[in-house]
Amino acid sequence: MGELPFALAPEAALGAWLREAEREMEPHRTAGTYRGFDGTELPWQAVHADRPHVVLLHGFTEFPEKYRELCRYLRQAGCTVWLPVLRGHGQGGIVHVDRFEDYVRDMACFLRDIVPERPLLFGHSMGGGVAARLLQELPDCAARAVLCSPMLCPQTGRAPYWLALGCARVLLRRGEREKSPLF
Repeated sequence: MGELPFALAPEAALGAWLREAEREMEPHRTAGTYRGFDGTELPWQAVHADRPHVVLLHGFTEFPEKYRELCRYLRQAGCTVWLPVLRGHGQGGIVHVDRFEDYVRDMACFLRDIVPERPLLFGHSMGGGVAARLLQELPDCAARAVLCSPMLCPQTGRAPYWLALGCARVLLRRGEREKSPLF
């Protein structure tokens, strides 16, 4: 029985596919920064085609490069894809943000200042939670939205949510975030 050519070395086949995708998208790629709600400079990338515009909001500890394959398919379908890096992500190290609403406020700035028209929001995991909150606050900020496994309420195990939230707030006020990778 014959085997598929990539069955012996799937990493090599994937590597070749990614190199081809990068070559295909490179002439259409731009990058820059936008100012978050408090003036913090935050990076973004885009892969341009035509319309519609799609804004991809990544998940917790993720980064835009994770979405190369999806960007390639969306671009081939004629979409311009925008990939903002959420506050505290993309620089390595411990992810930290003072309040979840900071992500929402940053994305409102990104949509207002960078994206030329109302986009389709695509949010994965934490990015889905950000998109959901953004749509609650600014319902007209997007033409449509796709929320893929959105992080809407963290799992707290046996502890009631209100207790876990209260403990997290106390620890943050005490400065425990500097000592623990959880904060």
